[in-house]
Amino acid sequence: MTEYALWIVSGLSLILMICTVALYRQHRLFRHERHTRIKLESKLRHLAALDPLTHLPNRAALLEQMRVLLKLAHRHHKTPALLYMNINDFKTIHEQLGPEQASQLLVEVADRLRGIVRESDLLGRLGNDEFLLVADHCTEDGSSNLAIKVMAQFNRPFMLEQQAVSISASLGIARYTDCGENADELISRACDSMKQIRDSLGLTSKHSIHQNTY
Repeated sequence: MTEYALWIVSGLSLILMICTVALYRQHRLFRHERHTRIKLESKLRHLAALDPLTHLPNRAALLEQMRVLLKLAHRHHKTPALLYMNINDFKTIHEQLGPEQASQLLVEVADRLRGIVRESDLLGRLGNDEFLLVADHCTEDGSSNLAIKVMAQFNRPFMLEQQAVSISASLGIARYTDCGENADELISRACDSMKQIRDSLGLTSKHSIHQNTY
């Protein structure tokens, strides 16, 4: 092979090597960008399923999780219980505290509720001052005991900056009867139960706000 031919072969080999390296780097960059995009999409889906204030599942995410839970309950003959809870007279509380501290109050309520739920339970914020706790399997006594635990979280005042805020809540219970009820129907039953109890006890305005001096 002539010197000119060797030069041509060497040049082609060099070009091939450069192209191979470039393609490899491009492939790695593509994989990195794809992995980053997948992580971002997953994070966005996760954030879309959370209430931005309390970081609990929002209504849409909660309904989807409940549909899965109810299917499993029907298959395995379990009896989930729904506890629908809202803060009494939250509109007045919001007006007295202002939007910032009223929002912080909701965060504190969510944190207390987190502390009493089991890993198998669902807890979410339906909207405004409405929360929903779903126990995956609960007897009638068990659901009553859980309701007592929930209501006990309001026995202590909530500390917001230099204010001790004492509030009350109303709670209604609905249990899955394996009769074809869907998530929306169960929430509606629990909500109706909560309203009946609240109205019968006249709990629409039981709250107090105390200014601490320390």
